Amino acid sequence: MVQISQGATEVLNTLRSAEGIPDSYGVRFYSEKDRDGVSAVGIAFAQGPATGDEVVVAQELPVFVAAEVASELGDAVLDVEGGAEVPRFVIRSEGSA
Repeated sequence: MVQISQGATEVLNTLRSAEGIPDSYGVRFYSEKDRDGVSAVGIAFAQGPATGDEVVVAQELPVFVAAEVASELGDAVLDVEGGAEVPRFVIRSEGSA
């Protein structure tokens, strides 16, 4: 199941607060197409899980993983790189976090 690093949790909580999104919302990983039509993993705040989502609480942050990306992500860790000014989210395999 996907995990979220402490650093990524802090950035997500800051973003959630700055956008006025309620603390009860979690983060949802889902499948989307990029501008070239290639499948990618999307990340967005969500009020709750969609039907079929896997649910876990990571660092006190609810995480919802859509069924279509759950096996692809496996035990990955959402982490953050870069400074506080321009953070960039990255998904790492559990062993490299």
